[in-house]
Amino acid sequence: MKNLKYILVIAAVAFTGNVFAQSEIISDFFTATDGTKINYEVKREGKPIVLLHGFMNTQENWKKAALYNDLTTAGYKVITLDLRGNGKSDSPHEPKFYANDAEAKDVMQLISFLKIDSYAVLGYSRGAIIASRLLILDKRVTKTVIGGMGSDFTNPEWPRRIMFYRALNNEDVPELKDMVKRVQ
Repeated sequence: MKNLKYILVIAAVAFTGNVFAQSEIISDFFTATDGTKINYEVKREGKPIVLLHGFMNTQENWKKAALYNDLTTAGYKVITLDLRGNGKSDSPHEPKFYANDAEAKDVMQLISFLKIDSYAVLGYSRGAIIASRLLILDKRVTKTVIGGMGSDFTNPEWPRRIMFYRALNNEDVPELKDMVKRVQ
């Protein structure tokens, strides 16, 4: 009988340990080369996939989506971050901090910081635009899923794309005034 209790205790500890290991989240900050602090989280071990959120969202939005749990359950190392200007990451106010693919470079620096050799990327909306830049800028990207940005965002002459680009560069865009006010 003592052996059975011992076996049950060992099994309970092992089972509980696995549950904690599967749900463990590492949450921290890293500092980009321009001094901007970027908040990130890593959940689980396995093949790494970076989830990039949309324009006015944060990494917390991914945790509410079934996809997040599906990926962790399938054995992926899920990496999320608050893009600069969002969530817990720094929100610099000067346009230079968002120019020259700064957000894509943040992802690339995070991947280097985490010592990851290759990774997949899933981007939604603004995150999809950044993911598409990563396809060009980072040879470590093995797979990419982009969604929610619309096919016109690939057209450099599309007026809405130009309008958002100007707003993201801190230019006055009357059509987006209310949205920019909410974001600030």
